[in-house]
Amino acid sequence: MLRDYWFTGIGPGTAAFNRIYPIYSFNAAAAQHSHNLYLQIMCNAGVAGITVFLICQFAYFKRLCSAVSKEINKTNRVFQIAAISSILGFLAQGMTDYSFYNYRVTIAYWAVLGLGMATARSAFGEPLEGECLI
Repeated sequence: MLRDYWFTGIGPGTAAFNRIYPIYSFNAAAAQHSHNLYLQIMCNAGVAGITVFLICQFAYFKRLCSAVSKEINKTNRVFQIAAISSILGFLAQGMTDYSFYNYRVTIAYWAVLGLGMATARSAFGEPLEGECLI
């Protein structure tokens, strides 16, 4: 399937996967998604999708690791390390399952990503929206 749809992908969602997957499966085995986060992202969105996803992850870890080294507030540093650890755990688990089909997991993932980046802003002295510079 990736050989035929490597550039554009098949489209998002289980409906697209269920329409295309039976053509490539052995004995018409039923599956709602592939059991690998990275393969499923590539199936859904092609090379551009997996590239954007990996660049976002790289930028996240670069920013948060830099923030941990500069952070002077111990509580913020603990939150930053927890955000790094939770996303690393999710990405490691993604090697054996695709969890973005569950909207609760997807929301939790993006919430942790956002909260991690918000705590990173404090390490660089950047004000949050609505926060006064004075």
